[in-house]
Amino acid sequence: MGLSLSTNHSLLPGLLKQTGNSSRTSQKIAEYIKKKLSEDVSAERSINLLHSEEILCFRGGSPEAAASGQGLQQSSVSNICLTEDDFIQSLHKQCFPLSRLSGCNLTERSCESLASVITSSSLTHLDLSDNDLQDSGVELLCSGLKSAPCRLETLRLSGCLVSQRGGAALASALSSAPSHLRELDLSYNHPGPSAELLTALQDQRPLLSVR
Repeated sequence: MGLSLSTNHSLLPGLLKQTGNSSRTSQKIAEYIKKKLSEDVSAERSINLLHSEEILCFRGGSPEAAASGQGLQQSSVSNICLTEDDFIQSLHKQCFPLSRLSGCNLTERSCESLASVITSSSLTHLDLSDNDLQDSGVELLCSGLKSAPCRLETLRLSGCLVSQRGGAALASALSSAPSHLRELDLSYNHPGPSAELLTALQDQRPLLSVR
């Protein structure tokens, strides 16, 4: 799958034979991944397949593969029987497409590892919607948000049982350190009075959208 990318072709000239239409090749690989994901495979193998699909569709694949791949990921992630221990183990192996983790039954246990990834990677979009993170988990995430290398631009926490404490932690983290964040989704939570802090922060940073 990796050898099909045009970016890798340029790195390995002379070693790869011409394989024909790259658009068609990418489409065939996307179809192969979809077929494998429909089979009864382990959680770790499913994760690796999704990661391969993400690379194919968003880092050099064809527009056709990207179009089909976006829908493929959205439908496939929720079909993986992934325990929290599976997730944490795979996270440490850096083999999970971190941008889409909505509804994966994650709790605060995962947030310390996520904070580490936010700090040490070039991750820009993270969707954690509909997970049981609660305030304690959000506070752990905030340690990653406050780190200077953090490049996160979008953070979705819709329906994560966040209340006033978690909202205040987010407001504090985003106001106390430089941040690339442009979108924060706290819909279907109950931040209480801390919502005013986030609104004030949005007023100070016109490029930041909070909902």
